[in-house]
Amino acid sequence: IINCVASLGTALTESQGRLLKKYFEDIVIAYDSDSAGQKAAIRGLDLLYGIGCNVKMLEIPKGKDPDDYIKIAGAEGFEKLIGNALPLVEYKIKMYEKDYDVDSTEGRIRFMEKMYLVLSELNSRVEMEMYTQKLADHYGVSADSILTEIMKIRKGNVKKEEIKKAAKM
Repeated sequence: IINCVASLGTALTESQGRLLKKYFEDIVIAYDSDSAGQKAAIRGLDLLYGIGCNVKMLEIPKGKDPDDYIKIAGAEGFEKLIGNALPLVEYKIKMYEKDYDVDSTEGRIRFMEKMYLVLSELNSRVEMEMYTQKLADHYGVSADSILTEIMKIRKGNVKKEEIKKAAKM
């Protein structure tokens, strides 16, 4: 496996991210599949996205770390996982859907509040609108309503801390 870097733990720093960006704009993160690895992955994805990288998350089957998986499945198996890596927002949608009971109205509201935050931080209006439409179609909410909430956050009319607090309820 070429062009591979180990961050020696899950504490990816901004200086490490900038160094990576110097050589590559497309970066796939592959952390352990446990909850600590998942949380670290989101921090790393956000950090790399924030400095202008195109980032994806490689999902490793439960209970495996990248090294263990490669030992079992080989480089070819790992390359297949890389091919299925999820873009930042899709990964966050998948992860946050697990945190909320999206089958209930209340859970869906809390989930969508989390998504407003995620989408409000995107640099591309086109990307924001595409994910807005995807969420609208999937959850039966109008895209206009979602965009209105996102724009409130972006304009500072709603404090991010208030939404984070509401999403935890």
